[in-house]
Amino acid sequence: MGAFLPPPGQPSPKMDPNFKSTSLPAITRFKWTDVDPPSPLYVLRDDVLLLQAIPGQGVGNDTVNFNYRFLRVPEVQGGQPSDLALPGGGRGVVDYGIIDTGVDILNTTTNGVVVSKTRTLGEGFLLSLAASGSTAPQRGDMFARAVLIRGGGTFGNSAQLLFADYVTAFQAAGWPGGRALNSAEGPGALRALLVGNPAAGVDWSMIVPSATRRKVYSFSATFTASAAAATRNINLIVDDGAGAHIMWQDDVLVGVTATQVVTVNGTQTNVPTGIIATELFVVIPPGLTMAQAWRLRMSTANIQAGDQWSAIALLVEDLVDQA
Repeated sequence: MGAFLPPPGQPSPKMDPNFKSTSLPAITRFKWTDVDPPSPLYVLRDDVLLLQAIPGQGVGNDTVNFNYRFLRVPEVQGGQPSDLALPGGGRGVVDYGIIDTGVDILNTTTNGVVVSKTRTLGEGFLLSLAASGSTAPQRGDMFARAVLIRGGGTFGNSAQLLFADYVTAFQAAGWPGGRALNSAEGPGALRALLVGNPAAGVDWSMIVPSATRRKVYSFSATFTASAAAATRNINLIVDDGAGAHIMWQDDVLVGVTATQVVTVNGTQTNVPTGIIATELFVVIPPGLTMAQAWRLRMSTANIQAGDQWSAIALLVEDLVDQA
């Protein structure tokens, strides 16, 4: 017996008029030519991309990577003057739709010192730009920013701030979608700051380093009184570094006498009343934020030559602060 097979090829367009398809046709169409610009940022040939990295107190030697993607627009191919007589001027179009990718590496060396690099991209669309740290462990350790400069390499010719934010080894910042923050905006880097023991008979002080804005949350220090007979009255002072302007001072409620060993704690709350007589407290201003060169220091009335401060530690939050 034989079988009748349909001829090969596409099915006949003639269909049963009673047939109803359950699928719906696609109603979205995409443009394959005359596509709209892929980026809102069009860069001209004399525009300069300024990249900067500023390390904080927690990181000195580090590396910040700036990765970019740039779509070049069609460029007219050059030629000889004699080619102008040819059809179309004898010049063609090159670099049509090519996306350049690259990375600029900035190596930082000193806390608070700005490292900069400039790059000319050409004419086209900046698709993306991202910066990430190499070893910076936490937010507040490394600040990065990118600025588009018109016809030069200084902020005086700024055309657009692309992004400015803190970066880490695990968190990048970039354009588009990134934030534009001042380096003094938090949160910053939390750290336990240890102050070296001063000489005997000398009070300790903490001086905010350059290019740093520091918030002080608390501190603790041990005071050992010598056998010399005297009542030591411990006072906390916050000043401008030169001592010309005192912004705050507070004292311990009780005096320290000979041979006593006490722990002096700074807190942003009211002075608590505890049962341990050797735990003493002073109040620091709530939300204390200190500029570079400012001091938080102790001033002990009747301090004796053999008295000693030790085990000095502060809980601080550091931010990069450019002068």
